[in-house]
Amino acid sequence: MSNPALVEKTWAMAKQIDEFTDKFYERLFTIRPDFKTTLFARTNIKAQSKMLAGMLDTAVANLRNPDVLVPALQELGMRHCRYGCRPEHYPPVGEALLWTIQYYLKDGFTPEVKAAWVDVYTTVQTVMTSQCETPEGKRLLAEYESKYPSPAKAAPGCGCGADCWVLKAAVVAIPVAIAAWYFMRKKQQ
Repeated sequence: MSNPALVEKTWAMAKQIDEFTDKFYERLFTIRPDFKTTLFARTNIKAQSKMLAGMLDTAVANLRNPDVLVPALQELGMRHCRYGCRPEHYPPVGEALLWTIQYYLKDGFTPEVKAAWVDVYTTVQTVMTSQCETPEGKRLLAEYESKYPSPAKAAPGCGCGADCWVLKAAVVAIPVAIAAWYFMRKKQQ
């Protein structure tokens, strides 16, 4: 970690804010509204908020102790495989976390603070997502997807490509709407 003292100091301030995790989830669902109906559809957000704060406490408390931090993150990553979290789900979480820290620290969110938190979140993300590539992680993801098939793997506008169900629906719906409008207009004339 590039600057654990800076992360420890800023987390000590941020965790005192009762609304911190609420603001984090508000921002996350602004970035990825589809998460509400996919990854978090069966989640009690209040309970999840407490778990997030606890995980951040554990991570920050063990920044200087990788022998504790890495196994804890590996176990957490495996649990997230069980919940259907894929590597592509992690960057919006990091974005929401940085935004929330900046929101509360205001001018205290210096380039050094940002760099320190980016370093920490990159480590967290790397360790946790590595579990998706293990045989057990792949099995858990497949099991989740068989239980909870999703019509879309990503939100509109997220670059998910031609396989996105929203894009496919738009390709069909827009021409149909134009044709209907045209014929309705013709009928009125």
